[in-house]
Order: sequence, then C-alpha cells, then structure tokens
Amino acid sequence: MRLGQEIRRGFVPSDERDFAADKWPMLRRAQSDLQVMLDRGYPIKSVSRLVGDHYQLTERQRLAVVRAATPTSDLTAREKKRVTGGVNGGQVWIDGLNVIITLETALSGTTLYRCMDGTVRDLAAMCGSYRLIAHTRSAVELLGDYLETIRAGEAVILLDAPVSNTGRLKALIAECFEDRAFSCDIQLLPDVDRQLWGKENVLSSDAIILNQCKSWLNGAAEIIASRLSDVRVLDWNQDVRQATGDEAETNRIFVAVKGIVLNEDGKALILQRRDKMEREGVAWWEFPGGTLEFGETPEQTLIRELREEAGLDVSADRLLFATGVQPDPHYEIVVMTYLCRYADCGRVRISEEHLAFRWADRHELQELLAEDIRECIDKNGLWDIWENGGQ
Repeated sequence: MRLGQEIRRGFVPSDERDFAADKWPMLRRAQSDLQVMLDRGYPIKSVSRLVGDHYQLTERQRLAVVRAATPTSDLTAREKKRVTGGVNGGQVWIDGLNVIITLETALSGTTLYRCMDGTVRDLAAMCGSYRLIAHTRSAVELLGDYLETIRAGEAVILLDAPVSNTGRLKALIAECFEDRAFSCDIQLLPDVDRQLWGKENVLSSDAIILNQCKSWLNGAAEIIASRLSDVRVLDWNQDVRQATGDEAETNRIFVAVKGIVLNEDGKALILQRRDKMEREGVAWWEFPGGTLEFGETPEQTLIRELREEAGLDVSADRLLFATGVQPDPHYEIVVMTYLCRYADCGRVRISEEHLAFRWADRHELQELLAEDIRECIDKNGLWDIWENGGQ
C-alpha cells in the first residue's frame, strides 16, 4: 500500500517557542497548581481555565498541562491496574488510533510528553479526520513487534469508524500483521472508548479508558523507551520543586466568584456538580459561579459564569462575604460571594459541568449545601436573606 507524503504528525512550529527550556519551569508550576485543585475535587474545565489564564498560557501549553495532570486518586487506581511484563498468550485490546498516532508522532520527531500516570501522550488533534503518512507503516510494525514481545495471543484492534481513512488503516494493519505470531481482529466501531471499558489488557493512553478498564499496558511508552530513545519526551513526572527550585515556593492566590441568585419567591438557585457524582458518588450542591479570568472584574466574572452555567443574565447587587481556602501551604483560593438580581428571568439552562438545578428555600439549603458553604453562611449571619427577600 502506498502511503502519504512526508508529514510531521502533531508538529506545530510554535511548539519550539511554547515548550522551550525557559518555559518549562513555568509550565511545571502551572501543572502543579492544576494538580492541587483536581485533588480538591474542582472540575477540570474551570480550573484549567483558571490556571491557564493565571500563567497566560497559549492554547498548546494549556492542552499539554491538562493532558499531563491527573487526580492523585486516579493515579493510584491506574497504577494498581497496570500490567507489566507479558500477557502469556492472552488477548490484548488496542485503542488503535490512540496508539498509532502517538507512534507516528514519535517517528515524526515531534515532541511528546510523559504524563503523571507514566503514559506518553502527544498533542496531535484529529478532529474527525485522519490520513496515513509516510511513518504509518513503521508505527504499525513497531506495534506488531511489541505485541510479539509481550507474547500476545490475539490482538483486537479497535478503530473509530466515523474518522476518515480508518478503513485504509485497517487494510494496512491487516497487511503488516498477516504473518505475525499472534492472531488479529481489526474492527471499525462508532464507540471505541466505551467498547474498551471493562476490558483487560487494554493498550491505550486515553485517561477515561484507563479509569474504566480492568487492566492496561503502557505500550506506547515502552515502545518509545526501547526503540525510539532519541525522541524528545518532556517529562511532567519530575518533582516540581526539584525542577524549578525556589520559584516553586512562590505563594499564589487565585480568585473565584459565586452568586446567590434569588427568584421572586426568595428561593436561591443551586447547582449539582457532575464530577462529584460521577467520580465519588456525592450529590454536591453549590451556588453558581467560577474563576476570575485575566482582565476581568469579579462582577464581570459573575455575569459571565451565570450565563455559562445557568443561561441567566444577572447583575451583582452587593458583596456578601469573602473567604479563603488554602489547600496547600503555598496556594490559596479566595472565594467572593455576591447577592445577585435577575436582569433576565429566563429558563435555567445548566452547562455540562452540572447534573441538575433547583430553587431552594432556607431549609433545603441547610440540608443540601456542602458543609463548608453552610459554615460561611453561618459565620456571616446570612440565613436571614431567605426570610426577608434578600434585603
């Protein structure tokens, strides 16, 4: 099969600047901050935007920081499920595009990233479109060599049917694996990720798949370490303070803004966070709001976040209280809570970050709100807001 022209998979010229040696200490600090907030249970979308704006990261830098970071609880679970050594004739399930694109990226001489969970990831973006390049055959052959090394009995390779040219990739894999020591089943499917959930011996670096499978192999990282050792791999796994020296000790403060929005009945809008329910099974209710972006006032943040999270137009009436949360000796989040008024009494439309909303009276709030939020309301004597209509 004749393959495509010489293309550097995943290469963007600005990467030479964005990931130069002088940028690396700052990127590691950003990754460390993101890690702390993920461990505190904050949603990845909000905190990645907060950290990215604070350090004024480019889009590629933000993508790298997000792909590198993993909550500590997930790191622990993944390590327990990781298979080392061979599979002794067992079946291996392969996230085809995920693995082959990473190997193509390595063969192209494009920078890769060793992430907190030990996987090697790339920044290549397919967006539903894929084409074979000059390095594709070599990437497939490297995968075949690895499967023989771990003594795979059968390789089940899943390819994303909606992505262009995966039919051609399937034909190439079948050609390359025809005389291998393992049998091969190549499938084109519309939902590769979900098909790998619950499987054993999964070969992928996709974070959600690693969380949902029964066991996994760090195949791409092992291939690169043993066969492509001259490839540039930036390692997020190194200790941040060791890598950045005294700079990592700098105290940092971030600002989050929350809004108590009252309807005509004096009830407050609260939202249930999706990540808490899906990861921990906790029904976590909170007031809407989010993190201050660079160049915004707190009031502008509040207006923007209420539109994004609830589809409502509000105005900030007055600041009710501010409190500090210190999850780390060198890191603090200041939370500012405002009383809000409707500018538009439209229907509530929650974002993907939340599962549900409700208008709650004082007794429901005392039952549903997280304990630290209730304590702040107690401390500032604000429960009477729900008795006198926000006056």
